[in-house]
Amino acid sequence: MKLVLPSLVRARELDERLTAHRRATHLLVHLFDYHRREKKFPKSLDELKVANLKELRIDPFSGKDFVYIPQEDGFKLYSVFDNMKDDDGVHNATADYKTGDLVFWPVPD
Repeated sequence: MKLVLPSLVRARELDERLTAHRRATHLLVHLFDYHRREKKFPKSLDELKVANLKELRIDPFSGKDFVYIPQEDGFKLYSVFDNMKDDDGVHNATADYKTGDLVFWPVPD
């Protein structure tokens, strides 16, 4: 049993990351399509009129909406990631995943 449990935990972590990336990618497509049509980014995710928005906007790590912050020159979109804490969109570039967020836009360096 000791060998199986870490494998299941790791599988769950990988599934959450994959789900977050998939949903965020779809959101990005919809956000840029909105911008193409309206010549501006939406003030909130609620302005996106897509059929599956209710599911797409959910961060699998927190169970709440991805963090979407409109900015003067664009927006920021990120997940609170493994630590389940909003670190103000500071991307975690390390492998420890104990701090930082999973930033989707703008693309981190």
